[in-house]
Amino acid sequence: MVTLVVALSVGIPTISSAVMRFKAVCLLPTADRAWYAKESQSELWDLAQSGDGRLRPLRYAFRQLRNALPTGFALRSPRRRSAAP
Repeated sequence: MVTLVVALSVGIPTISSAVMRFKAVCLLPTADRAWYAKESQSELWDLAQSGDGRLRPLRYAFRQLRNALPTGFALRSPRRRSAAP
C-alpha cells in the first residue's frame, strides 16, 4: 500500500498536492493503486519541473482527487460487451 511518507519522500512538489494525490489513490481499488500512484507521481513531478509555478501541480492533484471515485467505480466494474457482429 502506498503511504503518505513514501509519497512525500519521492519528490512531490508540495505537501498539499501530495496529500490530495494520496487520498485520490486510496479511493482506487487495491489492485490498481500502485500503478495509479506511480503515474500521478510522475505527472506531478513533470508539472513541478516545468517551471509553471505551484498552482498547476495543485490543480492536477485536485482533478485527480475529484475523478478518483468515478475512476474507482470504472475499475471495479469491468465493461461487458456483447458479441455483436
